[in-house]
Amino acid sequence: SDTVDAFLADQIDFSAMGIAPFLTAWAKGVPIVLTSGMVNGPVKLVTWRKDIHSIKDFRPTDRIAVPSPTSAQAMMLRMASARAFGDPKPLDAFMVSLPHPEAMNALLSRQQITAHFATPPYLGQEIAAGMRVVLDSVDAGGQPYSGQIMVGVWKFKHSNPVAYHAVADGRKEALQWIDSHPHQAAKLVHNADGYKISVDALEKMMTGDNSYDAKPLGVMRFANFMFNQGLIKKAPRNVAALTVR
Repeated sequence: SDTVDAFLADQIDFSAMGIAPFLTAWAKGVPIVLTSGMVNGPVKLVTWRKDIHSIKDFRPTDRIAVPSPTSAQAMMLRMASARAFGDPKPLDAFMVSLPHPEAMNALLSRQQITAHFATPPYLGQEIAAGMRVVLDSVDAGGQPYSGQIMVGVWKFKHSNPVAYHAVADGRKEALQWIDSHPHQAAKLVHNADGYKISVDALEKMMTGDNSYDAKPLGVMRFANFMFNQGLIKKAPRNVAALTVR
């Protein structure tokens, strides 16, 4: 991915990542470490088709948009497939890789794709437009998980321990502030990113099922599943093993 390439090129010291892409890179030996959790909250698989009530209702011609085959959404579809079919792979042929904005546009136009495993703010817009929820990440994975984690370069942590911990402490303080000041946080996001969505609507998307916490959730669930399915060649003993190199 572009983020991993930037780490390898020594262009960045920290980045937000999904758990699955992080584990894929970590298992390949990319010198990155888990720094903290960031956002906790379910992502959801939504569709415009009224006849789809579960993942068992998809037809061979249907297509499900995910960010990439190694994304958390792709892994959760495989987890859900393992529960529903006793096999994690039946929905692999249904997956197409699309960035969230493109996936939302395709879903709302009811063209190209049947369903989208969406994250906020796209998820909120899709539900507001009448899309129906088929599956959420808690049902798929069996437990809550961090939608985004913060990842750092091991070399920076080792060479600049004071700065590294200052960044970690600042991030923790920021997450606590977002959790306790959601309206102000929504204003900042609205102004910084130029969203056309209103501040109130953005605040609703940022809250609800979402919370902001430095504690990473669900990491070992992903690691064990990905290792057992042969998607990564090694698994960490525990979450602490991902914080060192």
